[in-house]
Amino acid sequence: MCDRLMRGIVRTVVATVLFATVCVTARPLAGQSLIEARRHQRDAAIDEWTVQRRADSLAALRNRGRLADTIQAHGVSFVAGHEMADTARRALIAMDSLLDRVSIGHALAAGASYRLRGDSGDRRPIDSTKITWYLERIDARERGVLLDWWRGPPPSFEVGRKMAWDRRDQAALRLPPAFQAWLGSSLIDSSLTGIWPGIYVALATSPTLVAKRCFLGDLAGCRQALRLEPAKDPLTEWLTASARRQIALTVRGTVKSWAQEPFQSTPRDSVYAEAMRCYDTSDDASCIAFLRAFAPNAVDEPLGSEGGRQALVIAALQMSGAPGFAAALGKPSLSASASVESLSGTSLDAVIERWRARAMAAQPERVVLTAPRVLAALGWIFAFGALALKGTRWR
Repeated sequence: MCDRLMRGIVRTVVATVLFATVCVTARPLAGQSLIEARRHQRDAAIDEWTVQRRADSLAALRNRGRLADTIQAHGVSFVAGHEMADTARRALIAMDSLLDRVSIGHALAAGASYRLRGDSGDRRPIDSTKITWYLERIDARERGVLLDWWRGPPPSFEVGRKMAWDRRDQAALRLPPAFQAWLGSSLIDSSLTGIWPGIYVALATSPTLVAKRCFLGDLAGCRQALRLEPAKDPLTEWLTASARRQIALTVRGTVKSWAQEPFQSTPRDSVYAEAMRCYDTSDDASCIAFLRAFAPNAVDEPLGSEGGRQALVIAALQMSGAPGFAAALGKPSLSASASVESLSGTSLDAVIERWRARAMAAQPERVVLTAPRVLAALGWIFAFGALALKGTRWR
């Protein structure tokens, strides 16, 4: 009897404890059911997993170059990702070597900031070879100015070249406007030693009188040939009548189609008639009238291109004690002639004399037809002729 009573008491106590435990675990918060408690635990687990996944994604992006570090070298701040750090360092070395060759960039390039960023087009981790990379210059307002882009990792030399040319172009904008307009878009590279034979050929073969005078040593003619002293009417001052007719003859094949072109703004019959008189009768007045209408800029470049002006700047930079481009900065009122004098540290005529002396010293080697060379050439001609006559085509 007592054993039965004791077993009943133990069962009651155990049941009470189990019931209390279930109640405590089923009610973690007042007013919540067991289902709501499980839902709360699930949401907490999801939030924790989301935070961890976001941290893992940021780490993956950092490893793939999507988050950037700043590399300071050669006066440039270059923002590039971890994956592109080696490319960025090699690009900065290439940029510095190119600027050492380019006088204008080496003298004027100030500190600049560039950025190499990748864009995969989605948020999924992908191979860097499938990322589009953009090279940008960061302006004063922290905005990116696109310089170039590549599909896949860009070559380090190409990145360096783009930055070097951009620094040169940005630096050139600080020069006097008149000097910029006179120089044009020439690349000022003091290592271009091969430019001088071309200047000699241009002086020797130019149809203009000013180039011929410069070739013979007239500095005034050189100043006009280099467009440092403007002419009132280059067509009549720089060309003879025969030279004007020769220029007109070079465009003879296109004159008729030009005159008959539809939707003309002004009639061209009279210009075509002047051209025909110029061709048929060699009338100089007709040649002048035709060239003024058809080719008004026919003699804007007495030396054929802007290479002569580029060579003059190189000669000015290489003058003894030349201060370089820094002497022309912050002086927007300087003319082209005054700018050349400023960066050379001497007179304009001294620079022109140096320019002409270097051009004349670069005269190409003459080919002299000696008797042995002539006989050798004739011998080869007869030999090839004899071989050709033995062919089946001539039988």
